[in-house]
Amino acid sequence: MERTFAAYERRGVSGIMIDFVNGDSQERVRFVQKVVKEAAKHRLSVNFHGIYKPTGVQRTYPNLLSFEGVLGTEYNKWDPTGSTPEHELLTLFVRMIAGPLDVHQGSFHPVVQEKYFPRNISPMTIGTLARQLASYVLYENPLPMLADYPSAYEGRPAFRFIREVPVFWDDTRVLAADFGGYLVIARRKGDEWYVGCATDRSARTIDIPLGPLPAGKYVVRYYCDGGKAASAPEDLEITGGTAVSPGTLRVKLAPAGGCALRLTPEKRRTED
Repeated sequence: MERTFAAYERRGVSGIMIDFVNGDSQERVRFVQKVVKEAAKHRLSVNFHGIYKPTGVQRTYPNLLSFEGVLGTEYNKWDPTGSTPEHELLTLFVRMIAGPLDVHQGSFHPVVQEKYFPRNISPMTIGTLARQLASYVLYENPLPMLADYPSAYEGRPAFRFIREVPVFWDDTRVLAADFGGYLVIARRKGDEWYVGCATDRSARTIDIPLGPLPAGKYVVRYYCDGGKAASAPEDLEITGGTAVSPGTLRVKLAPAGGCALRLTPEKRRTED
C-alpha cells in the first residue's frame, strides 16, 4: 500500500476508490483506518464502496470523501424492489448520522412506483426528477456523481441545478422533518442557501420555515414537481420568486416527489 500510494502521488493521481470491504470486523475497520492514514500522507482522497456505515472517520482524516455504506440507486439495475422513496428517507435519517453517503445521484430516468422494474440498460429511479435534484442537497456527499448516460443531460434545463450546487458546505440546518415521511434540509455555501425537500409515496404541501436562515430578502429559484408529476415524474417546473426570512415558503410535492431551491441574498444579487 505504501509503495503504491507513493507511486500514485508521483504520477499526480488525486484519489482512489476502495471497494468490497464487505464487513465491519476489527480487521476490516483497521484496514479502513490504515488506508485513509496512508492516503493522507500522499495527498490522496479516498472513497469507499461496499463498506459499513459512516462512523465519523472523516473528522480525523478529511481526505476521506464518502462511504457507499448504503443500498443506493445502483440496486435499481437488478433488484425487484429497488431503492424506494421510503428507504431513501430512512437512510437520510439513520444512515447519514455520522458521515457522508455515496448514493449514486442524478438519474434522469424517473418513473412512478407502479412502472418500476430492474434493468441494466438505462436503469430507472422511483420518484420524480425534482426529487433527484433535491438529493444533491439532502445527502451529504462531497463526491457526488451523475448516475445517467451523458446524453440524458443534453439540453435539459434541470441540469443547471446540478452544475451549480456545491459539494462542500459551510452550514447545515434541518428545517422540517417527519421520520420516514418527509425531510427538508438547508445547506449554506458562502452567503447562498440551497434547500432540498423529499417525501415518501404521499403527496404533501410543506411550509418551509426560513427563520433559521439569516434575516433578509432572498431571490429564489425553484426546481419543483410540475402539475403532472404524480403520473409523469419528469414533469418539472423551474420558476423564480422572492422570500423573506423570517417567513415561510410553501411547496407542493408529488408522491415520491421533491423540490430543490437556491436562495441568494437580494442585496448581493443586486450588487452583482
